[in-house]
Amino acid sequence: MNVIEDLLDSLAPRGCPFFELQELFDIRNGYTPSKANAEYWNEGDIPWFRMEDIRANGRVLGHALQQVPEKAIKGGRLKLFPANSILVATSATIGEHALVTVPHISNQRFTSLAIKSSFTNRLNSKFAFYYSFVLADWCLRNTTTSSFASVDMAGFKKFRFPVPPLEVQEKIVEILDTFSSLEAELEAELEARKKQYEFYRNLLLTFPEQGGVRWVPMGEVVEIRSGWGFPHSYQGQAAGTLPFYKVSDMNLPGNESGMRAANNYVTDDVAKKLGLNAAPLGTVIFPKIGAAVATNKKRVLTTAAAYDNNVMGLVPSDQVLSKFLFHWMATINLVTWAHDSG
Repeated sequence: MNVIEDLLDSLAPRGCPFFELQELFDIRNGYTPSKANAEYWNEGDIPWFRMEDIRANGRVLGHALQQVPEKAIKGGRLKLFPANSILVATSATIGEHALVTVPHISNQRFTSLAIKSSFTNRLNSKFAFYYSFVLADWCLRNTTTSSFASVDMAGFKKFRFPVPPLEVQEKIVEILDTFSSLEAELEAELEARKKQYEFYRNLLLTFPEQGGVRWVPMGEVVEIRSGWGFPHSYQGQAAGTLPFYKVSDMNLPGNESGMRAANNYVTDDVAKKLGLNAAPLGTVIFPKIGAAVATNKKRVLTTAAAYDNNVMGLVPSDQVLSKFLFHWMATINLVTWAHDSG
């Protein structure tokens, strides 16, 4: 988002015109063909896009995981969202967006932005896609809440969108395409390194049942310590010094290699009221209930800390190194482990 704004500042001439979204694009809502009509969900050739498509195939899409027949389309093929439209999630997973290069429809979580005919020779669709990262940030900051979060659509239609000269748009697209290509290469390299690490970690931590290695129940070498209830009245405080971790804190920047940042800290007085017995440095923690278990995250405490009752902690004894325990736990699939443990 910052990169494209910096490029506009440096490349676009002063006085670059801005237009409201509704001036530039035909804005239409996505929809889901009736699930009650089985014929709508038999073989078809019209792409029907959902959030799953972005998660599976990225932000520039030429095919969908699900296709529907023409009879499922309101108004037939003439009413499809045109190729090179932008889909923006305006409810649920707000701000996620994609450039779709084929005629299509989408589900109701998306709003379609199709460049109006009066601007097809003035607005590059790939530039519009990249500037939609700025639009996405605006969407996240301008939501209304009823039964679920959604974007303020009146403000959405008035969002101001730049239209610099085409040669400037093309230069910005060229630069950002290069960044995207490099990013994809780095992600592929990181994924390969991750698999390599996991292979050697599992190899090093595979011990024969017989051959000099002593196998013991975990409870003999670690203290298994559940978390504590965390009343809402104490959440959001930062005055204390004792971190009180929730599962969501595992995702905070810098916490990947060890828990260092928290959204909540409690004072000694609050710790006493809640009956907290802080877990020591070196404790290995992980989510123990709910959907978070499937994330399979494990973290090491880098200081004494408390954690809520959705978290489980393993406090190593003097018979086992904390980092060894952490790496051993990294080989454990929490979902399978929880099932096998009952």
